[in-house]
Amino acid sequence: MILSLLLAGSTASATEPAVQIKKGEPAPFSGMLYPVDRAIAVTKKAERCDFLLVEEKERAAKLLKVQSELAIQKVAVANDACKLKIDTLQGAEISPWMVVLGYFGGVATVALGAWVSGQVSSN
Repeated sequence: MILSLLLAGSTASATEPAVQIKKGEPAPFSGMLYPVDRAIAVTKKAERCDFLLVEEKERAAKLLKVQSELAIQKVAVANDACKLKIDTLQGAEISPWMVVLGYFGGVATVALGAWVSGQVSSN
């Protein structure tokens, strides 16, 4: 019976020809011997895994590109929002009446707080 030599973890390239040996003949190097049909099945499975790895790598690259583009868009939107806030604040005019009302409102709040504090401490 003719067996194919399939090395587990071999570093041999895929272009090297398969080595055939006859039953009872020693292998030319260490490895694992499989029947031909098993060697073909394992090789097909390995090729399928290689194909799936390439597909997954391409999908991951596309996903990374989309995520990068979204991150760039989020930064651009945040920058636009900050610029809009700055422009709005810079363009806002504060009238003298607002300053006066703010001052007297603050003084009234402090006076009311002092009065309530005095009432609480006297009881």
